[in-house]
Order: sequence, then structure tokens, then C-alpha cells
Amino acid sequence: MKNNILKCLFAFALIAPLSLMAQTTTATTKTATVKKAPVKKPVAKAATKPTTTPAKTEAVKKEATPALIMPVMTFGSKFTNFGKVKTGEKPAYTYEFTNTGTAPMDIEICSGCECTEIDWTRTTIQPGEKGFVKAVFNTSKAEPEDHKKQLTKYIDIILKQSHPKSGYPIVESVKFDVFIID
Repeated sequence: MKNNILKCLFAFALIAPLSLMAQTTTATTKTATVKKAPVKKPVAKAATKPTTTPAKTEAVKKEATPALIMPVMTFGSKFTNFGKVKTGEKPAYTYEFTNTGTAPMDIEICSGCECTEIDWTRTTIQPGEKGFVKAVFNTSKAEPEDHKKQLTKYIDIILKQSHPKSGYPIVESVKFDVFIID
């Protein structure tokens, strides 16, 4: 259930900023349109000579999309496949990433299933610096019904920083596949 909640949070964190950006762009466009033409006669705008120069139009576009100051996790790979492993084995993988954003990054918490032991970079990661999330899958802790079938496990990574527009936490996710044999 914890994973489902985090997946919903992750999906919302991805969708909400896009929705806010679309609303901001629409609002900015409407503001510029109101200044240029009467509201009641949208056809008159096409018939009249534009009152703005290309330079002014470009300035309005730049104001509509300011650069966001936020951390961004860019992974070398967000997926690995452990393949077939025997009960009792502990396959491990380290997901390496770079902060390609414009702000420092701190990982608040990493969350996975009870079978997965997780370690991560505990210090602040400055723009351009690298960090890691290490996953160790303990097959001994897997449920019996998870044996002899392909499993996909997710690790949710929640940053201390929030998205500057939405205010929601920044969330990333990585995953691995494993097949437990007896």
C-alpha cells in the first residue's frame, strides 16, 4: 500500500507541474491578447495592424517561461535486471545520477518493498555533482508467492526540495526485475 501511495504521489508530482505550466502559459497568452485587441471583437484583431514589434513579442515569450531553479536527477540508467537468483542470494545494483538542475539537491527518503535494502547519498548534491541510490534485494525476505515468477520492484526517491511552481515534493523512481528460483 505504501508503494501505491508513493506511486500516486509520483504520478501527481509529474502531472501537476505540467498542468500548472499549461495554465500559466494560457494566462500569459490571454493577458497579451487582451492588451492587443478588444475582447468583444476577436475578428477585428486579424484585420488590424499589429501594434507590437517582433522584439516586443519575443520579450513577452521570455517572460512567460522563466527558467526554473530546481534540482534535476539525471540517471545513467533507471532500470536493471537481476535475472534469475536463488533464494538466499542478495543481488545489488547502484543507480548513479547527476544533479543536472540549477539548485542543490538533498534526498529526503528512498522507499521500496520490505525485501529491498536501500542506501543513498546522504549529503547535499550540488549542480553538476553525482550521487547514488543502492538497492540490495534480499531474496530470503520475499513472500513465497513471489517465487518462480518475474517480479518488478520500484524504488521511490523523494527529495527535500519541492517543485517551485506546484510546491509538491520532487519524486523520482527507479526499478529492477528479478526472478527468484528455489
